[in-house]
Amino acid sequence: CRYCNIIDFETAFEELTQTSIYYSELIENVNIQSSSKISLINNSFNVLHITGEQLNDLGAITLNNQPTATSPLIINVDHEGDFIWKVRDEAGIGDQHGAYIIFNFYNSDTVTLDTGGGTVIGSVLAPNAHVIKKTSGNINGQLIANSYEHVSGELHQHVYNICDEDPCELIVNIGDKEVYIDLGEIYTLTARVNYEDIDYVWSTDEITEAIEVSPTETTTYTLITTLENGCTTTNSVTVNIGTNPCLSQEFLVDAYTAIEELSSFLNIDIVIIEGQLVNYSISTTDGIPVGISADVNLNEGCNSINVNLNEEAVLESGTDYIVTVTGETGWISSVNFTTP
Repeated sequence: CRYCNIIDFETAFEELTQTSIYYSELIENVNIQSSSKISLINNSFNVLHITGEQLNDLGAITLNNQPTATSPLIINVDHEGDFIWKVRDEAGIGDQHGAYIIFNFYNSDTVTLDTGGGTVIGSVLAPNAHVIKKTSGNINGQLIANSYEHVSGELHQHVYNICDEDPCELIVNIGDKEVYIDLGEIYTLTARVNYEDIDYVWSTDEITEAIEVSPTETTTYTLITTLENGCTTTNSVTVNIGTNPCLSQEFLVDAYTAIEELSSFLNIDIVIIEGQLVNYSISTTDGIPVGISADVNLNEGCNSINVNLNEEAVLESGTDYIVTVTGETGWISSVNFTTP
């Protein structure tokens, strides 16, 4: 047989499974900021751990800086059993950046990319799962699954292309990018790392793993960590004096249009003092509903909802609309927006 045994699938999938497990055990060093934004660390694996429910609750994921071969983004999705993925678009990057992003479904049995128009920029790694692609959007990356069912959309190959030899494998997490304390309060900054022999240098000139700070004004603290082989990462956290503005009011609803065409997103920012169920709906200024309505469970503080207008062919160009948000505690707030 001329073409028999060209690919040893059994060995290949054993290696892919081990890679998936390895990624899932990496220490998280990036997080989701307000409005579903992510800031990447240069010259390091960027690792985000997220549950399936949290992934579906996000709006469009916006990357504040672009991933590269030496600064890839690994999104580990923790969802055992069957997962229905409500795919959202990714902003701030182009299709070609799918070569440096991977969604790692390391413990799912099935992964269904739900109906809709969301495009995945990045590879889908699900070596033990049956993957079903129903979304009309594309996958701009690669797809690795135990079995695959294609219903809609397209696969555009952007080979997962990270630099295994020299991305800095040192992963450092010093907590939230921003914290709020009262004047005179002492706050401890602690670095969590994935190696033992690390050199620490804080912007305060301290060289320990953890430091205590008590600034008199808002201050950004920077930590440079270095391995013996010269691998270096830089992390920073801003300690603010005062109350987090996201917690200072009962609610605030604002909408802005990252809308260049009707296939884009409407972003709704909501601030609530306690986690609760809210309903949002869209109508014309004459009060005619346009069919976009949903209930969403929100966390305390800043939240962002992104409405995929591409899924709702009901909005007309150059028309004024109203977004109305109602909280389960009885409050109502609304804001206008205009389609392009």
